[in-house]
Amino acid sequence: MDATNVFGNAFKAYLEGDETAQIEVSINGEKDDPIDVAHFFRSYEDMPFLEQYAMNMCEGKIADLGAAAGCHALHLQQMGLEVCAVEQDKDACEVMRKRGVVDVINQDAMNLEGKFDTILLMMNGWGMGKDIQGTLALVKHLKTCLKPGGMILGDTSDLVYMFPNEKGRPTPSLQSKNYYGALHFEVKWEHQKNTFNWIYPDPNLLELIANEVGLEFTLHAEGEHYDYLVSMQLI
Repeated sequence: MDATNVFGNAFKAYLEGDETAQIEVSINGEKDDPIDVAHFFRSYEDMPFLEQYAMNMCEGKIADLGAAAGCHALHLQQMGLEVCAVEQDKDACEVMRKRGVVDVINQDAMNLEGKFDTILLMMNGWGMGKDIQGTLALVKHLKTCLKPGGMILGDTSDLVYMFPNEKGRPTPSLQSKNYYGALHFEVKWEHQKNTFNWIYPDPNLLELIANEVGLEFTLHAEGEHYDYLVSMQLI
């Protein structure tokens, strides 16, 4: 999760009883729907289909990157799996520990060390790269953290539906400078505000990145609205 402390402090408020807490959001300078903080505390039963699918695919030693309030890490832990929750927001890390997540590391995904069978990038976690080249660099690094046969697994959204004048999906390129899935966010919680860039890479772009770094790309499932679960596997 990006936007350090805005999310973490909202998580703390929710954990302390503010169950109606919301984070204000603006995208590319325009106000968007607020995020219900409760969304980050959902149980497996309340997760969308693609997240449940991903949870059932996880195996071996797992790194949950951008773990937020720990809903995925907690479920995997309860299933008896070995999972490390990695989150750069120190307040979110504190919330996860209070919720019972055993192994929590406060660091950026680009500093991940060790070897894992499954690296999770849930809730559009591929976007941590912020742009195409950043996503390519992220995947290159995460490849070095995979055990033989290990996979990077995550969901993503294709924002082509936001551009009705486009005829089908624009052809992606690793050199694109104005990719339609790259957005600028501003988030607010009480008196705190933060801005950050995020990218929603469509499956075709992720396949290009996988091919570039030498990983096997698989599209596992499609959700109800331009959302997908994909993996990149070390063969």
